[in-house]
Amino acid sequence: MSSSLNLNANVQNEDLDTGTCFDVAAEAEQNFMNNMATRFRIIPRDEIAYNVFAAAYDGCVEAGGPS
Repeated sequence: MSSSLNLNANVQNEDLDTGTCFDVAAEAEQNFMNNMATRFRIIPRDEIAYNVFAAAYDGCVEAGGPS
């Protein structure tokens, strides 16, 4: 759950340009949602999708940004 809290702090403290960790996280979230719908025929709750976004965003920031 710390990922969610970190995302909120990061969003408030950084300018989000195109091609940034925000875009990487949005793509990861969309891929997760598509995969769950295709493979398991379920649509995860918004909270689960947000946690995927937050984890991807935090991971990208910790890794130094998108490559």
